[in-house]
Amino acid sequence: MDILLTWVGSRDPIWDNPRTKQRQQGPILSLLQSKSFDRVYLFFNLSSSSDDFRARANALYRVCRTSHTDTKIVHRPIELVSVTDYREIFRVVNHECQTILADATDLDTNYFVYLSPGTPQMQTVWVLLVQAGLLPAERLRPISLLRVPKYGMR
Repeated sequence: MDILLTWVGSRDPIWDNPRTKQRQQGPILSLLQSKSFDRVYLFFNLSSSSDDFRARANALYRVCRTSHTDTKIVHRPIELVSVTDYREIFRVVNHECQTILADATDLDTNYFVYLSPGTPQMQTVWVLLVQAGLLPAERLRPISLLRVPKYGMR
């Protein structure tokens, strides 16, 4: 079983590219076009004053219900006071990840974290959790933001 953990970002599920003046798939949908997952955990901040990430997560869910029917989408709403506070993000995300790991029933599970969506601090916390051995996951990152990205690890 392949499981993706990712933040919902301001370009999900669709965004208007100012350079091309076209609507494009956001990072998560682009990733799902190139790699299949059995389950996707969508982490999103409830306390954003700049965007409605719950609405973005719901829109992603609706798209995936029709175009990625074999993928189970799970919302993980998170209440962050500051999306730039490393300590707070680490504490909350580590707790969520440990809960997900404890609930896993399939011993043959591969975890992946997507480094594209989220603030730089959120992205760094994924790296810290993986490097510290607290989250046994591979890191996925986009090589290009304009094409369907190819993904590398490390």
